[in-house]
Amino acid sequence: MLRPFATFLAAEYGETTFPATNPFGRTKRRLAPHIFTIEEITAIIAEAHHIRRVQAAGTLMMPALVGLLAATGLRISEALSLQLRDLDLEAAQILVREAKYGRQRLVALHPTSVAALENFLDRRNAIFPSSPTDPVFLSELSGKMLTYMNA
Repeated sequence: MLRPFATFLAAEYGETTFPATNPFGRTKRRLAPHIFTIEEITAIIAEAHHIRRVQAAGTLMMPALVGLLAATGLRISEALSLQLRDLDLEAAQILVREAKYGRQRLVALHPTSVAALENFLDRRNAIFPSSPTDPVFLSELSGKMLTYMNA
């Protein structure tokens, strides 16, 4: 708030001066977020169906992961930390146990997301039999939790 005001003062009143060093501290500018269109999300998910398993996340995990991120707005770390017990598809919600600042939160699911997750879980459980505490997203090479780096 002070920077634009200082610029205004300097423009309006030529005698206005400021210290040579930066009196307001370092600027922190973030890039403007990009809001993906439906077409872009659809294209990304379509491409995810063609990912080779070289990096552990393949044609089963990546489309589901990208779709879940797009449908819910979860952070990638939150999605990768999900366990099977966190998905309550009957109630159409997800419990995020490791949300920002160590909090928990519930995320509502649209019926289309519930249907997509049910389809994904049927296919996933046929390949990786599991228990409720197992991660939702697994490495298709090792069967262990999918890492941030591989995702």
